[in-house]
Amino acid sequence: MLDPGFVNAATKDFRLLSVSPLIDAGATLAAVTNDYAGVARPQGLRFDIGPYEFVLPAP
Repeated sequence: MLDPGFVNAATKDFRLLSVSPLIDAGATLAAVTNDYAGVARPQGLRFDIGPYEFVLPAP
């Protein structure tokens, strides 16, 4: 089974790590414009799989 690359699934933190294979791996849904946290979707080429869109940390 492939590691989904969650921040911490044990504590139910399902945000994605930068190495997650779920980034840009989802289907684009025109009716969905934001993730669970209110972040605009998509942030990359495609939607990320899961409730949260991966966002690069500010430099």
